[in-house]
Amino acid sequence: MDILGIGPLELILILVVALAVFGPDRLPQFGAKMGRAMKDMRRATREFSREIDEARAAIEAPAKEVAEPFQDAGASLKDVATAAQAFRNPGQALRQSVMQEIKAATSEGAADQDAPPAAEPENQILPPGSPAASAEPAPPAETPPAPAASTADAAPDAAEPQQPPPGAEA
Repeated sequence: MDILGIGPLELILILVVALAVFGPDRLPQFGAKMGRAMKDMRRATREFSREIDEARAAIEAPAKEVAEPFQDAGASLKDVATAAQAFRNPGQALRQSVMQEIKAATSEGAADQDAPPAAEPENQILPPGSPAASAEPAPPAETPPAPAASTADAAPDAAEPQQPPPGAEA
């Protein structure tokens, strides 16, 4: 544990030398004077930094008052430039406007959304040798029933023979 780059043994040596030089009678008085001096130094430093902050605030306040109209003019000029760009290329302006709204909506929706992530689909292509690849494959999904045929389609054409579905035994 170093205090201002002075180790514990060096600190004890300094205290022993101070005791020898000032003596046991004057050492407490000397310590009290050093404590007061450090307290005064801290107070002076605090006052000095407070005065610096006040001076900086006094300088920055008028500067902000002067800069404010220029910032307002700059914002107005930017708005005019955006409008001029929109007149030159209305398609691009519309696209940028829509993209900004989408970004705002997605960032707002992502912050509000506390739902867990969606489940992964069952039909995945897995690399060979992965643990999930060796598991049993999921049964195939059922195909939806065919819509009811109209009366015109109900009678098969007699000229065309019907083919059995693939995989069916004849």
